Amino acid sequence: MAKNLPDERVVYLSLRGTFSGTNAHTRRSKVIRKLIEKHQHDDVVSDLVWEHGIDDICTLARVLLHEGIFSSVRTAERRFPGVSDGPEESRTPKLLSDLCGRCKKIDFDKIFCTQPESG
Repeated sequence: MAKNLPDERVVYLSLRGTFSGTNAHTRRSKVIRKLIEKHQHDDVVSDLVWEHGIDDICTLARVLLHEGIFSSVRTAERRFPGVSDGPEESRTPKLLSDLCGRCKKIDFDKIFCTQPESG
C-alpha cells in the first residue's frame, strides 16, 4: 500500500513561520527536525505532525528548503499559486479535494489567519 504523504502546500503553510529568516537556509536533517520539534506545540504544526508523523513532515520540509521555497515568497508563489499574503480568498486552497484525506481535517483557518513570526 502506498504511503499517503501530506500535501506540500499544507506543509509550507504550516511551517513557513518556523523556517523564516535565517532558518530558511537550513539544510541539515537534524536541525530541521529540531526546529519542527521546537514548534510542535503550535496548533497547525502539531495537527500536521499528529496526522502524518514527524518523519514525513521533516522529509517534505527538507525538500522544500532545498528548493528555496521558504526563503522566497516569489518562489513559494510560483510553486503554490495563491499562498502570498494577498486577500484571504487567494490564500485558501482552491481544490481541497486535491488534498489527501488527512490534510482535509486540518483547520485551514489557523494556517491562513496566522502570520509568520518574524525573528
